[in-house]
Amino acid sequence: MSRFGKPTSKSAPDKSLKVNDGGSLPGGLSSFTRFQGLAGFANLTGIPVGDMIPKNLLLVMGLGIGGIMILISRKAKHGCLLSRDCKAFSQQFSLSLPNPKSNEQPRALKNLKFAVKDTFDVECYITGFGCPEWTRTHDAATRHAIPIVVLMQADATCIGKTVMDEMGFSMDGQVNQNYGRLVNPAAPDYIVGGSSGGSAVAVAAGLCDFSLGMDTLGDVRLPAACCGVLGFRATHGSVSTVGVLPVAQSFDTVGWFAKDPSVLRQVGLVLLQFPLREDLRAPRRIYIADDLFKNSAFLTEHSLDVLLRAIVKVFGRQVLHHINLGEMLTDKLPTIKAFSNVEERLGDAGGSEAYSVIRDCMLMLYRDEFLKNHHDWLDKTKPRLGKGISGKVRASYELTSSTHLVPTAKRVREEVRAAFADLLKHETVIVLPSIAGAPPRIKAEHGAHEKFFQDTSMLMCLSSMSGGPQVTVPTGEVDGCPMSVSILTKANGDRLLLETVLYLYPAIELDKQTDLKTVRI
Repeated sequence: MSRFGKPTSKSAPDKSLKVNDGGSLPGGLSSFTRFQGLAGFANLTGIPVGDMIPKNLLLVMGLGIGGIMILISRKAKHGCLLSRDCKAFSQQFSLSLPNPKSNEQPRALKNLKFAVKDTFDVECYITGFGCPEWTRTHDAATRHAIPIVVLMQADATCIGKTVMDEMGFSMDGQVNQNYGRLVNPAAPDYIVGGSSGGSAVAVAAGLCDFSLGMDTLGDVRLPAACCGVLGFRATHGSVSTVGVLPVAQSFDTVGWFAKDPSVLRQVGLVLLQFPLREDLRAPRRIYIADDLFKNSAFLTEHSLDVLLRAIVKVFGRQVLHHINLGEMLTDKLPTIKAFSNVEERLGDAGGSEAYSVIRDCMLMLYRDEFLKNHHDWLDKTKPRLGKGISGKVRASYELTSSTHLVPTAKRVREEVRAAFADLLKHETVIVLPSIAGAPPRIKAEHGAHEKFFQDTSMLMCLSSMSGGPQVTVPTGEVDGCPMSVSILTKANGDRLLLETVLYLYPAIELDKQTDLKTVRI
């Protein structure tokens, strides 16, 4: 008998599972998704809304209410509402606790449905790692992963496992042909992003209220940007990974997707074990990484304009400050000189030398840890991996000659962590592009995909190497392509980041409905 509840079905997917598509809403969601600002928190947690929300936030929420109602109530615009259309799920079931801890803590996630990436253990199911060969050679899990238990204790229901790139070893989201090609509900002609692409698709299509992924090198942040949803990478080590398959432990971090910033925050409070009764926090200082936006594509610049208008409206111009982040990192990271001219560098040093060195150190540590975790299984099983994945795995084997540089790469990581801890102290956040321009179209040439991932990895490496939380925030679309921007803060600043999004999102939604001029401060 399961200690934490068993799936009610192990067979055919439940094709009726879809939520928040403009029809009837679950009782616990209707209070804030249809949109009473943050008043829904009172219904979910029993906390009077007046005790939680500063008066100035109520004003902002009122300004943006029209835009948010449009966002929440509309259907996925391309009609991709069933898993058989979007290919989001590898398995579907319904899993909840018979008697959640309603007496010990508020049932903060009552009536919310969620899905999980196929790296999370679910009792009685084999954790497939996106790979049929892995499934064939492993046994079913005997208990649920800790994050799943924590969410179910808050009264959420797990409805299935989502498709992922094989072994979490890709950022593409399109290369796992074992389950059919994932379809991007926000932009069907564009890539989904990986490796947590199925979890992003499930939320974007309205199949669940939120979903879990694992973010190693950007595996949550990138799909969120491609699919036009919120994507949050928590501080490394802040959420238990017991019962989660590792890719590279020193980077692996639990992340989650949602459309609604209230849901994003509430899930974060539960997973991070934060009190529900604390006042909302707002950033005192917001840096704009000018050098990263300077030569950006139109979509990235447009996203920055949307966010700047929201910041000025909500917090005022006085919080905005500008920084050349690459120059700051060059000054703060003395060890990067050790990587400036070595042959073992893993990629073209295009762009800022500091960013490319940090990225290369990240990739070196990542591949070293991946092989330590899975070398024996790969050698014994010799799995038939997909074309895109097998090439990357072979490349990892070929880089074993660079292992003497691993200690130096670790020193670079420690310097990055110290630099960001100093820069982002005193409730400070920094705004970055979420991805390098527009995501590539599925049918784009292979070289275009590779350049996009290489350039985007120089953005993703900053959170992965600093260990701090980062959130991808959608800001609209241009010609059918989702736009987004990203906000990062220091390690353990998760609550500040979640509530910064909660403050800004209504103004961003209102901006989508109006034609405003560019803001430059």
